[in-house]
Amino acid sequence: MTLYVNGQIVDAQKIEEEIARLRPEYERVFADMEQDAREAQLVNWARENVIEGVLMRQEALRQNSPIDPQEIDEAMKGVIERQGGRVGFDRFLADHKLAEQQIRSDIEAQIRGHRLIEKIESQAKEPTDKQIRKFYEDNQSRFMMPPMMRAAHIVKHTKPDSDPEQLKSELLDVLGKLRQGEDFSKLAQVYSDCPDRGGDLGWFSAGQMVAAFEEVLMKLRPGEISDVFETEFGFHIAKLIENRPSVAIALEQVRAFISEELQRQFRQKAVEQFIDELKSKAVIEDR
Repeated sequence: MTLYVNGQIVDAQKIEEEIARLRPEYERVFADMEQDAREAQLVNWARENVIEGVLMRQEALRQNSPIDPQEIDEAMKGVIERQGGRVGFDRFLADHKLAEQQIRSDIEAQIRGHRLIEKIESQAKEPTDKQIRKFYEDNQSRFMMPPMMRAAHIVKHTKPDSDPEQLKSELLDVLGKLRQGEDFSKLAQVYSDCPDRGGDLGWFSAGQMVAAFEEVLMKLRPGEISDVFETEFGFHIAKLIENRPSVAIALEQVRAFISEELQRQFRQKAVEQFIDELKSKAVIEDR
């Protein structure tokens, strides 16, 4: 059977191409669906996508706004360049049994299609303050700062020519001084291979430091100092300075992001509603 949309024949190859385009992501998302049902739904969705594309193209061509020939010429230049120049372009036309005028017509249709979508999207309303606040409240988990920790360390980096046992021994001596109450930052400035700011690493969230380092910190209370331990970078003594729980980001800090997200949704919905209206009036037949 052949698909017709408002009397226009739809090339079955277009649907096959859309099936191929959708398949990788589709099979990943719907991997748990029974195979026959999944395949039937994929074919149906691809068919609907093609129908919607045809309807939008038909509507775009009905919008009889003038197109500057120079705009088409510039787009044609890009097509020719992507085919490797005039010789490559002529070979492309011959291989696909196409005429240059057909390419020009397709370009004009694409330009008209882009203009139609821009026109539809421009009619979408701007989000109100109430809508922005509701989005913020309904999606609170998206606007949370992760738990943070602030720590310091004294480190001895292992190098190809270094003696690991010697480095560990040096840090054990430093640990003894810390246990006797000497100042962590001052000892870091003297003994650490990273003495800046007294070894203070500042604030960071989980995953920003190597796992072995974070595992030690997770077992400490604020103000507590670890034993000597090893990571891929060398030997360390760590001090947990402070923990900061997860906190909400203020609305004003994310207002612009939310507004942009809602605008995108409103524009998409406007296009979808426009297509639905076209479909409700269209004559779609399988003959």
